[in-house]
Amino acid sequence: MSDMSAPVVLAQTNSFGEFAREPILTVACVLLIVVSCAWIIVSRMIVRHLKRYDAAAAQAKQRRRPTRTKKVWDEPPA
Repeated sequence: MSDMSAPVVLAQTNSFGEFAREPILTVACVLLIVVSCAWIIVSRMIVRHLKRYDAAAAQAKQRRRPTRTKKVWDEPPA
């Protein structure tokens, strides 16, 4: 048996019955899956809100015209 096949043999001998024997392992696996899914959902929500904010800010910037300040040379001297 070569060194590369040892992990494969170990993986085949340990079945999913180990999860039933070790409840802490089962809870840890379920929590890992839940947290991973929650992270994906929350990060997508954040990105969506950032894109909406950027679009709204760009629209507001286009609508707003820059106000021209009055300069001294705009009026002829009195």
